[in-house]
Amino acid sequence: MAKKNLDDVAARLLATADEVGEAHAKLTDLAAVLRSLSLTQTPPKKVKPTEEGWATFAEWLREKLTAAELTEQRAADLSGVKRGSIHNYLHAARSPSLGAAIQLARAFGVELNELNEIKEFAD
Repeated sequence: MAKKNLDDVAARLLATADEVGEAHAKLTDLAAVLRSLSLTQTPPKKVKPTEEGWATFAEWLREKLTAAELTEQRAADLSGVKRGSIHNYLHAARSPSLGAAIQLARAFGVELNELNEIKEFAD
């Protein structure tokens, strides 16, 4: 009878060890993903507008993200604009549509007329 109890305890310990091993593997994978995100999403640099406003939408967006202490992903969540699009706007790889610019302005809680201060839009 004692041998059966020991066998049961051993079987439960092995099952628990397997579960811990699986959890460890998942946590390791998650940690790798988080590390890769932190490497690719460096905080934007603070840029002050000129007296006439911002030269580009990228400068305006960078300043707003910095002031609000938001990541690209959090700005995407708040605005409804895709994170990849925000990334492209920040790196001046793309200019936003009027709709995307308005969504971002609303997410930052700024008046829409502030977008008129961006020289890129005035051209």
